[in-house]
Amino acid sequence: MIEPYIMFNGRASEAIDFYEKVFHGTNKRIMRWGDAPGNAGDYPVDAMKKDWVLHGEIELCGTNFSISDCDQVFQTTHFMSLMARLDTPEEVRRVYDELCVDGGQVMMEIEPTFYAKMYAWVQDKFGVSWQLICD
Repeated sequence: MIEPYIMFNGRASEAIDFYEKVFHGTNKRIMRWGDAPGNAGDYPVDAMKKDWVLHGEIELCGTNFSISDCDQVFQTTHFMSLMARLDTPEEVRRVYDELCVDGGQVMMEIEPTFYAKMYAWVQDKFGVSWQLICD
């Protein structure tokens, strides 16, 4: 089994909530940096980061995703994207519309294709690339 692990720079909690809504996620679990053992010991957590996600998990479309915050800022790339196989063309449209809000960017317009009843490619407001398909 392979599971995606997505890292954010202070926006992991927002991302988990967003993906939960968009993909009707289940089994959400979040551990915050401020809850980590040793926070008061050798590895104190900066007060600005105590609410950051140390480790979060959520199931989206039958796949477990791990999500966390980290200090580094990563550049987004289109060499890697996540494929969401959805049940109906209408579901592809709904997810497409929701991923496009607040700065989402269309990489490939939503449309039926010779290989799918409906397909689209979107980069969401967090920079995560999603390919949406209904076979």
